[in-house]
Amino acid sequence: RLLEMLRLQPRTGLYLGVVNKNHSVVADPRDANYGRWRDTEYIALFSRTVYLPYMQGAGYVLSADLVQHAVSEAAALPTLPPIEDALIGTLVADRARLVHSPAAVRFKNRGDYARVVCEQDTEFVLVHKLSVAE
Repeated sequence: RLLEMLRLQPRTGLYLGVVNKNHSVVADPRDANYGRWRDTEYIALFSRTVYLPYMQGAGYVLSADLVQHAVSEAAALPTLPPIEDALIGTLVADRARLVHSPAAVRFKNRGDYARVVCEQDTEFVLVHKLSVAE
């Protein structure tokens, strides 16, 4: 089904997934999410406290031209910020055509969600940190 869906998309400039918009960069040590999501490097590199739109890291698709562009842009950075999905969104922002597809990609870490979502009309299911039994 993924290949069928991609056949309908442009061959260049494609950035497909579930879009995150207006997310603040976590930089305050008092923030409950500081340990896991701290990204002061992003602020230092891009002088931004809010990420540019990016696709959730659970899974997204980039066309080959955007992959090459992201690699080239990343190679020029003195350091790489730790939040990879937000970084990719920033690196390709000037060339990407964002295709927000919330029905196409469903994601969950735990619980019965994966089984339930497979019973729905969902194109792709991305599951992280599950045992074989789950």
